[in-house]
Amino acid sequence: MIAGPRVMDSVAASSESKEIARVKKGLSKIGDKRPEKLKSFLRHLESMLGKSATQAAVQSVVKKLELANILQISGEKVRYT
Repeated sequence: MIAGPRVMDSVAASSESKEIARVKKGLSKIGDKRPEKLKSFLRHLESMLGKSATQAAVQSVVKKLELANILQISGEKVRYT
């Protein structure tokens, strides 16, 4: 049986929310040592997401973290809320 579009969308949304939860947990674990510069934050995020993560996937996670008020990016600085 082939899954319909709704099932595939919910699976994708579920894996994305798991990704966000994993990133949130990882950032909270490192506490005060969280990256404060954008470039180092993006490298850290890429390593958390794995080698297969594309730039689009990394940018998507960054946007979702910003929308969830977990962090704010201004210029080259990352501020955690």
